Amino acid sequence: IIVGTDQVLPFLELWRDVRNILPRVTNTYKKAPMHEETIFNVLKWKIGDASLPMVYVNALKSDTIYHFFENETDRDTIVEAYYKLPKEKQLIKVFHGIKKQEEIEKVFELLDSKQEKKLTLWKQFNWF
Repeated sequence: IIVGTDQVLPFLELWRDVRNILPRVTNTYKKAPMHEETIFNVLKWKIGDASLPMVYVNALKSDTIYHFFENETDRDTIVEAYYKLPKEKQLIKVFHGIKKQEEIEKVFELLDSKQEKKLTLWKQFNWF
């Protein structure tokens, strides 16, 4: 999935151009095994902030999701490898990465309990 605005168009065009040229000059299987993602990451690191907002959280276990909901930060903070707690949580659209079924079930239990708490508050304050 690629999401962007006109502000990131030059970056996306550069990424497209490098992606199309690279296979003509080198063995991309060895140097860029994930091709588009590898190229994207290298360009992002080289350029720095390419104005792409953080819209997902990498989560390898349910504890990461729990931590996300239970903690706040005044700046994006790297908590552990592959997990950054964002300052602007409202921008997060996806939790990505959990593969183990038992961890997935824990995430659904957590989300269900959060939904139940919201419903209780709404009923308490007659919000619906």
